[in-house]
Amino acid sequence: MRRTLHPLLVMLASLTQQEQVRHVAYLKKENEILRARLPKNIRTTKSERLQLLRPAGSGLLRIRTQQFQTFF
Repeated sequence: MRRTLHPLLVMLASLTQQEQVRHVAYLKKENEILRARLPKNIRTTKSERLQLLRPAGSGLLRIRTQQFQTFF
């Protein structure tokens, strides 16, 4: 049973990874296109910066918040 199930699980994992790679490639291209439409300088508020950093995790958030505070 294990020997027949393992290749199937490997195949499913591989397909999922390939799909994620396609999604990332699409999002990178989409960001490139959208950034080309933006002006050179974009000013963000402190609350906007925190919203952008929140998904990254609390440890990274602390580091990035300090960097932004010194930068802006």
